Amino acid sequence: NKILKTREGRELIPEHNKGLNVVPQILTNNAEHFLELLVLMASLNLDAAGTVEVENNGTLGKLNFNNTGTYNVVNKGTISHRTTEGNPAANEHTVDTIVACTATIDNYGTIEAKANASGVCSYALLFYNGANVVVNSYKGSVICADNSGLFIACGSAEAVTLNVEDGAVFKYGETPFTPTSFGKLTVQAMAKPVAKVDETSYLTLDEALQHAKDGTTLTLLA
Repeated sequence: NKILKTREGRELIPEHNKGLNVVPQILTNNAEHFLELLVLMASLNLDAAGTVEVENNGTLGKLNFNNTGTYNVVNKGTISHRTTEGNPAANEHTVDTIVACTATIDNYGTIEAKANASGVCSYALLFYNGANVVVNSYKGSVICADNSGLFIACGSAEAVTLNVEDGAVFKYGETPFTPTSFGKLTVQAMAKPVAKVDETSYLTLDEALQHAKDGTTLTLLA
């Protein structure tokens, strides 16, 4: 009935077992613990410098920006992390930066921080150490934290901008709320998109053209 610590879970991921021909086995009599471990193993650590583009269409446990690169992330799935049981520090944030990177997060899905059985919950979003971050929350997207957690922190970030499209949802537990600007965080209404590629909207035509590929449909919006 033991829940693996974050360190133990990381020892199982492929990045830490390069060159080893092994098949890990996970044995448990608790289905919830098993599912939480699968999510932990699906966490994404962005360590590369330069420009990195990532699209999530499934489920990630955590998303960490670990280098001074430029990161463009599109989330159309779920990024969800439950704080490890026995951790009283609430320092396992679902999406966070640890260095002075530049990041843009286009959220069409869900980003959530979940409390453990003891009620300890980390941030859904935490940006610090000089990071410059833009979060675009589109219609139908959700960013939430359990009632004991917090939505966003950006005390030592350079700047964080949250662009909100009508219909984006923010919640503490099941209670909706409206985020407001404070400190390094600027909250503003999202500019109206001018074009979309398939179902993804873009604020400029140049950006839409960059994402238009063979087989996609480019639509100009009024």
